[in-house]
Amino acid sequence: MASTYTNPEYPYRRSPDQDAAAPVHHPVIIVGGGICGLTAALSLHRAGIDCTIHEAAAELRALGVGINLLPHAVRELAELGLGDDLARVAIPTAELIYANRHGQRIWQEPRGLDAGYHWPQYSVARGDLQMILLQAVRDRLGADAIRTDHAFVRLDQDDAGVTGHFVHRSDGSAADPVRGHILIGADGIHSAVRGQFYPDEGDPEWLCPLACDNGGGAIPDGPVHGDGRTRRPEVRLLSGQPRTA
Repeated sequence: MASTYTNPEYPYRRSPDQDAAAPVHHPVIIVGGGICGLTAALSLHRAGIDCTIHEAAAELRALGVGINLLPHAVRELAELGLGDDLARVAIPTAELIYANRHGQRIWQEPRGLDAGYHWPQYSVARGDLQMILLQAVRDRLGADAIRTDHAFVRLDQDDAGVTGHFVHRSDGSAADPVRGHILIGADGIHSAVRGQFYPDEGDPEWLCPLACDNGGGAIPDGPVHGDGRTRRPEVRLLSGQPRTA
């Protein structure tokens, strides 16, 4: 996909006559091949900006549990041309219900299309979403755009750009440094990129775990608060009709 960007101040943007498959410098380094990193790569590619993804795992697999995509997120994925693929694997969520440990409703509201949005809210397996994004990156950017077994070590910045340093997680050997204009840290809640800037921040604090149910299963007792007596209310996401094979 050729870009219309021709501003000479941004030479890393493709000119209209440049073949999308031509080998060019990769000015954006993305650390992390999860949902955020893959989506960032697709968005950059759509804008005509080259990038590479560096993932610590040796292989990207369909891992994770169910997640919910709110309408504004679905809109972005649809604009990337992934709306039909997403609809095939996801369930449109119709309602959000807060309930106590006995299943008694505390509060509820419609979601997605049922709430009047132009885009649905989806309940989807995280792994299914990641595989959709992964295949789109391979199709559009090429398999070489994703470099697995590249664990981030550190970055060095200067006036001209940034250099990312990586190691091969499989054997601990150093990978070739990667030079770019910018580096995006999309390596999760335990981000090594963020850790370089905030080394004394500590681990994230988990405050409110939620239980997700598609309407047919039992909701387990909620975890207790710090006082040892009061239980947090659970959240039940009631979806529309399940997918059929």
